[in-house]
Amino acid sequence: MNRLVCYGITDDKLRKKIDDKLIHYGLTRVQYSVFIGYVADPHYTRMKDEIKTNLEENSNDTDSVIFMPLHQDQIKSMIVFGSLQDERNYILNIGNTIII
Repeated sequence: MNRLVCYGITDDKLRKKIDDKLIHYGLTRVQYSVFIGYVADPHYTRMKDEIKTNLEENSNDTDSVIFMPLHQDQIKSMIVFGSLQDERNYILNIGNTIII
């Protein structure tokens, strides 16, 4: 399923850890603190658990991370201005090929 993850994290080191984790799980940065992408359920659970652990160990009272499921219809109906228009198929996981 497609996921939207956004955060407000004040500590640079923690923010970098969270960024790296989201990218590792295949999410695409669409804004400075907003990521969208396809993550299968088992990986999504692991990703959330790892991020929660990072937050519990390193954050202050003002940090937060929001996870939201997105259906493809919601992403297809996005109105996008700017450079993100070219990333729509990638975000929707259309035509992506992984060679291992």
